[in-house]
Amino acid sequence: RDVAIKVLRYDFSNEEELRRRFQREALSATSLTHPNIVNIYDVGEDEDIHYIVMEHVKGETLKQYIQHNAPVSPVKTITIMKQLTSAISNAHNNHIIHRDIKPQNIFVSKYGDYKLGDFGIAKTIEKTVSGTKIGTYKYMAPEVYNNQPYGSSADIYSLGLMLYWLLNERR
Repeated sequence: RDVAIKVLRYDFSNEEELRRRFQREALSATSLTHPNIVNIYDVGEDEDIHYIVMEHVKGETLKQYIQHNAPVSPVKTITIMKQLTSAISNAHNNHIIHRDIKPQNIFVSKYGDYKLGDFGIAKTIEKTVSGTKIGTYKYMAPEVYNNQPYGSSADIYSLGLMLYWLLNERR
C-alpha cells in the first residue's frame, strides 16, 4: 500500500517542544479509527529521527478543491460536511479536540472521501484550558483567539467556516 511518512523536523532551539508535539499527534491520531480520519499505520523512532507512517490520500486538499470548485452546490456541500462532522464527532467522542481544522488539513481522495488529518496540536478535552492560543488564526474560534476557556465547540466553529467557504465564491 502507498503510505505517507511524516518526519519530525528538528529546530534545536525548540527541540523538546517539537518532540512533545510530535508524540501528541502520534498518540492522538493512533487512538482514532474512522473512515474520514487519515489512518495511522505506525509510529516510531530510528536513532534521532521520529516518524509517523500514515495513509497516503491520493487527491487534493479541501483548499485546492474549494479553489477549483467554489461555490459548491448545497447537495455536494452537505455530503462533504456529513463526512467532516462525522470525523470530528468521532474525535470528540474520544475526548480529542483537533484545534487546527482548516482546508489544508482536510484531504479529498480521488474516490470522493474527505479525510481529516494533521492532529499535531490536538489536545484531550479534559486538559484544554484558556491561555493556549494555538492553531491558524484565520480558522480560530473567537474564544481561542481571545484566550478564553474553550472545548470541542472550537472545532465546530472551524467546521462552520469550511461550510461558508464551500458555499461561497472562490477567494
